[in-house]
Amino acid sequence: MAIKFFLYKLIKSLLVPPGCFSTVLALLGLSCLLKKHKGKALGGMLLILSLAFWFLATPIGERFILLPLEKAVTPSLPEAPQNPVIVLLDGGCRYGKTPEETEPGPYTVQRAVGAFLLAQKNQWPIIVTGSYGGGKYPISAAKAISILLKKLGFTGEIILEEEARTTWENMANIKDIVTKRKFKEIILVTSAFHMKRASWCAMQNLEEAKLYHWPVGYLADEKPLDPLDFLAVTTAKNVLALREYIGLIAYKIIY
Repeated sequence: MAIKFFLYKLIKSLLVPPGCFSTVLALLGLSCLLKKHKGKALGGMLLILSLAFWFLATPIGERFILLPLEKAVTPSLPEAPQNPVIVLLDGGCRYGKTPEETEPGPYTVQRAVGAFLLAQKNQWPIIVTGSYGGGKYPISAAKAISILLKKLGFTGEIILEEEARTTWENMANIKDIVTKRKFKEIILVTSAFHMKRASWCAMQNLEEAKLYHWPVGYLADEKPLDPLDFLAVTTAKNVLALREYIGLIAYKIIY
């Protein structure tokens, strides 16, 4: 890698968010440490916080925080399904001023495409679960996703569940559908970072059917490391991972 290119990326990481926050914390920490009598403890804490925030924003940080979460559940499909159904979880929508302007968000699109390819190939029905934006919007996330599935060319059965607001409610609310339709196999489709929590919720609510997993939309890189992987780029991916860890712990306490 050219030194000039790396220096350009390094300076950029130090001066623009999120890396600039680490830079400010580090400068404040060093300023405290340089004081003769006071501020050394605070300076040390600020430097540690700076390093932690920098680590959270780097691709190398993703390998320690996000990657284990995405690899926690192995993809699986039934070999000889009897009465299977795909369960597709809402991952957020962009709500316009009118229902016609509403469209699935990036994570939802990844999930919908994964479910579509799987369902179209095997001729399996899809349960789509997701509620209304803010509880009062005229079109549910599940409905918006079903529209996308039809635009992609899906001609099979789509079953809507339009009340679930959380991952736990996704699974609890489709229990009656699974029971009444006597589905024997559930193929859970959601983002890889979300699969561990979704799987746990499914196992607590859908004991009568065998559970399979089809994670999509992997985010963490697994390519050989290079110097750029140690530069602060974004905290978004690791924040998603931390949210999942906290959410899973909270669910286990609450439910």
